[in-house]
Amino acid sequence: AGRAPRVATPEQISAIYRACDSAQWPRGVKRLGYTPCDWWRALVVWLFNVGSRRSDFLALQWSQIDFDRRLFTSDESKTGKSFPRHLNDVVIEALRLIRGGGRYVFPKSKGLRMLYRHWYRIQGNAGISDGERFSFHELRKTCCTAFYEISPAAAQEMMGHSDLKVTRSHYWAPDRHVAEIAQQLKQPEAFTATDVGGKSICMLENFEQFFYVEGAAS
Repeated sequence: AGRAPRVATPEQISAIYRACDSAQWPRGVKRLGYTPCDWWRALVVWLFNVGSRRSDFLALQWSQIDFDRRLFTSDESKTGKSFPRHLNDVVIEALRLIRGGGRYVFPKSKGLRMLYRHWYRIQGNAGISDGERFSFHELRKTCCTAFYEISPAAAQEMMGHSDLKVTRSHYWAPDRHVAEIAQQLKQPEAFTATDVGGKSICMLENFEQFFYVEGAAS
């Protein structure tokens, strides 16, 4: 077996999720009816629960999401395979908050420099030091570990691995249907917490105004 991967704890994920309220990028999403805070929080929820590769979540389109059936069709950039995967209730609700139009689920400005700059800045605001900050791929491994601890078969399917040995060797840190397993994932407390009046609060850094997002507690 290979060395156990580095994964984030639920407490670290909650801290990152909350720190998204300081996000000021990508600014363009305001035209779509939501805030950079909403964008980042939805991405953190997606990465923890789905574990997409960076290239895949950046290319993800709304046409791939089936809200009624709680599925999304994965187009794997690495393997070239396409198949449906299950989404749990927490992911569905996070996606509804950023369903403001446009083609892509996670639209951003061109280039990766700003993406990483703000990703690491958010983690700094979450109290995670420079040497301890997580890459997007380490959140993929965090997702896989959470699934594997419930069902190795579910972890293999969610990661799109053709061989369970790949899942075990590179993604898991020490069999029921995937739809049931996805629903059983223990969620970081911040994902399901509500704030003032049952509403989720996104406060942008250097702004005195609060942006209240309806429906986060529904």
